[in-house]
Amino acid sequence: MPNLTLPQIIENHKPGFSSTKNTTEKGKVFLKWFFENVENDIFTEKEDVDSCLVGGSGDCGIDAYYYNEENKVLRLYQGKFKNNGTDLTEPEKNAWKNLINSLKSHELKAQWANTNINTLDKVLYYHLINSDKISFVYVTNCDEYKMKSYEYELNEMIREVEIITDMTVYSEAEIVRLINNEVKPVMASFMRQNGGYHKFNYENSDGNCKAYIMNIKGEDLIKLSKPEYFHENIRFGLGNSKINKSITDTANTQPEMFWFFNNGITITCKEVKEMGGSIILKHAQVVNGAQTIHSLKKALKEQIKSVSVLAKILELSENNDVLDNIVRYNNSQNKIDGWQFYSNRSFWKVLRNYFLEKGVGYIDLIYKAGAKLPDNYQNLVVSNKVKLTEFILAWVAYNGSPEISKMGQAAIFKPEGKGKDIFDKLFSEEVLSIKSEENITEKELKEYYLISNIYIRMDKDNILKEVANELLSGNEKKQANKGIETVLKHSRYYLLYILKNRLDQLEKDNRNLYLQDILENKLRDFVKVCTENIFLDLWREAIKQDSNIISNAPKFVKNSNFKTEVDKRLRKVDLSHLLSVRKDYSLI
Repeated sequence: MPNLTLPQIIENHKPGFSSTKNTTEKGKVFLKWFFENVENDIFTEKEDVDSCLVGGSGDCGIDAYYYNEENKVLRLYQGKFKNNGTDLTEPEKNAWKNLINSLKSHELKAQWANTNINTLDKVLYYHLINSDKISFVYVTNCDEYKMKSYEYELNEMIREVEIITDMTVYSEAEIVRLINNEVKPVMASFMRQNGGYHKFNYENSDGNCKAYIMNIKGEDLIKLSKPEYFHENIRFGLGNSKINKSITDTANTQPEMFWFFNNGITITCKEVKEMGGSIILKHAQVVNGAQTIHSLKKALKEQIKSVSVLAKILELSENNDVLDNIVRYNNSQNKIDGWQFYSNRSFWKVLRNYFLEKGVGYIDLIYKAGAKLPDNYQNLVVSNKVKLTEFILAWVAYNGSPEISKMGQAAIFKPEGKGKDIFDKLFSEEVLSIKSEENITEKELKEYYLISNIYIRMDKDNILKEVANELLSGNEKKQANKGIETVLKHSRYYLLYILKNRLDQLEKDNRNLYLQDILENKLRDFVKVCTENIFLDLWREAIKQDSNIISNAPKFVKNSNFKTEVDKRLRKVDLSHLLSVRKDYSLI
């Protein structure tokens, strides 16, 4: 794949893309591919990518969006796939600049949203009004250097804007590097003082871990602000937080004191080459220092020239197994999401290999950003992906706690999370330490696979949409924007819970038999019965009490009484005809 062009890479996933003449349609497919293959880890849930796409006539300059409910950060996207692939036109550049100027403050944002209320996507309008922060992403196939220049202009526009957290412009070269898991080498200069360079080298007894401790110029640090240098980091810049504003203020007012006040940064790389007063870092990754780098980008250009930062650069040999501990210990002083610290456990690799071995559908468990397919699957085009966090939330829901899953990963992975004990029970240390399929039964692996497949298939096969179209009246469809389909998408955890609830009443030894029959023959019928007799009634009752529920499905299913109401109706629903299989039916 390294020698393929971007259109060829997209063509492998979206046949017919290269021959598409309609520029609007081509841009839409381009963005959808980008979500599924480059920025697929932006989603905290396995969202339907189509629901994020709003491009078309009257899109108000926004082609797609993603809203992080927990942090109230709205991510806005514009995508342009140019036939010449060189540069954006001035009108295209100015349109995005005008949008940024229209959203620079909460007051301007609300004013702009209300002015365009009749043309804006209804859910997007709701998020614009309620978001605390905004980030912008421009995705193109244009020239890398021209896009860097454009990105610099945009970042200058938001330098003093608190509501906008970051601005990223992707070029074709950057996208191809990300797809190939490559990172552009970075050159950094030693900070010269008193006529000499100050650096210190150190390595362990095995020679597979080398360290270079030095002072790096602030200007060079900004080179590391691109997302591609943060694959191994557990977080990106956190926007204009109080601490980050303080870092920027220090750079602006006391640039020569910045070194004394800042804790420094840690960078890992595969190779370090010294060239006079500079070094070249190959496959550089910032594992600690995201806030420092993000904040320096906001500082005045003239002041940054006087800033230096203490840097610990770690050169690690290929396949070095200490990287995860370096990430953990370098970030242990900060409050972080806990799931990243589970991502390296051996059990996920075992599960991933099993999923791929099943063949049908080729599910890839994305347990860690940037993880390549195993060697024997390098040429495989995986059509179904499930993130580690989404897999865990689905499994927690299936095992009796859908209300915890709907709260998101924080409810499980934060020390005080309501579901931490549930996670520890389902994924004990004994389970997480499994290193081979020989250490776990085929029956257990099969159940993990089937549940993941059912969860994916409900959305991917348009089952939710088909059921919604069949059960909703015309007026309801129009009133509810996307109707019960949206509600179902946010209720998939409860569908898994309902399924397990009834399976527990049958012979447990044959559970996989029933699950496979549901998956292959009766999944649509199962969703329809649950929708018609449980979710639809609950949804209609909720709308009578709060009409805002229509465009806010998450609020509907997060209601504290929702599970209780589901249980009440579950007792009255007959699923027996769906949970029966032929005697000669066998597992594959």
